[in-house]
Amino acid sequence: MRPKGVTSVILTMSRSAVFLLLVTATTSTFLVVGLCWNPPRADARCGPQYGSAGCGPGQCCSQWGWCGASGSHCNSDSICSTPGFNWCGPVTSIALTFDDSAFAEPQITNLLDDLDRLGMKASFFVCPNCYPRRVVEYCSVLQRLLDAGHAIEDHTLNHPNLAGTGATDATVAAEVQGVPQWLQANCPGVPVPTLTMFRPPEGSLTSTQAKFINTLGYIVATWTIDSQDWAGIDLSQMKNVVASGYESLPFGSSAIIVHHDWYYTTPGSRGILDFYATYFAGYQFVTIGQCLAQCQTLGSCKAPTAALPGIYDS
Repeated sequence: MRPKGVTSVILTMSRSAVFLLLVTATTSTFLVVGLCWNPPRADARCGPQYGSAGCGPGQCCSQWGWCGASGSHCNSDSICSTPGFNWCGPVTSIALTFDDSAFAEPQITNLLDDLDRLGMKASFFVCPNCYPRRVVEYCSVLQRLLDAGHAIEDHTLNHPNLAGTGATDATVAAEVQGVPQWLQANCPGVPVPTLTMFRPPEGSLTSTQAKFINTLGYIVATWTIDSQDWAGIDLSQMKNVVASGYESLPFGSSAIIVHHDWYYTTPGSRGILDFYATYFAGYQFVTIGQCLAQCQTLGSCKAPTAALPGIYDS
C-alpha cells in the first residue's frame, strides 16, 4: 500500500476574505479557494466576505454573495455551490456509507458493534420500504445509529431506478420527500435531523432529475468506490475491489465507499472494516456531512476519475 497525504494545509487571511492554501505532495503549487464552511445566514448573504457562510441545500451563492436557487444564483460564476459530490476532496478522509437500511439481524448489530470497536463513523442512506420490516424495530435502529454518532440520509421511499423508469418530477418528489414523511409519521420519537442529502438507487439518475432534486433542498451524494458487496463477492475479492479503486485515485485522495448493510455477513462483507482500519491507517473516518464540508472547504467536490456514477453534471 502506498502512503497517501496532503503535506500541509495553511490558512491565510486577506482584508476581505479567508483563503486556503493547500500544498499537495504531488506538486509544489498552491490551490487557493474561498472557504464557505459556516452555516447559512439569516440575511441570505454568503461567501468569504460574509463570514464564510454557505447556502442551504439546493441553493447557490451568486458572485455578488447572495443565496438563491434562480439562474442568477446558480451559474458558472457561482461560489460555494455544491449540487452534487462524490468524494471529500484531496484530503485523507474516508466516508463509509451503507445503503438500503435493511436493518436485519445479526447484520446491523454486528455492523454497529464493529464500527464502535474501531472508532469509525458511518452514514446510512435509508429506504423505509426497501425490505419488509417491523416499524418499532426499524425506529429503534435509527435511534441507535443517531446515539452512536452516525448519519442518516435519503435513499428514496421504494428504491426505484429513477433514470431507467423515466421518473417524472412528481414521482421523484414523492420518492425523495416520502422518506422524511415516513420517518416523521412512523418514528415520531426519534429525533432524525433534517435530511439534506440524497443518493439515487443503483446510482441511476439523469442530470435533469438531479437538478430537480436540488430544488427540493437536497444535495446529491454518490460515491468514489463501489465495494460491490451486492454482487455476492467474498471478502478477499472485496478488499481487492476497494484497493484497486482507491489506487486509481491521485495521491492524497479521500473516498466515499458504498456498502449495503444487508450484506454485512460472514461470508460477505464482515471483516472489511478491520481491513479499512489497517489499509487506511492514519486516515479520518468521517460522516457524509463532514465529507461534504471538507470538499466544499477544499473547493473540490468531484473526484478526478471517470468512476461511475459521477455527479450528474452533464
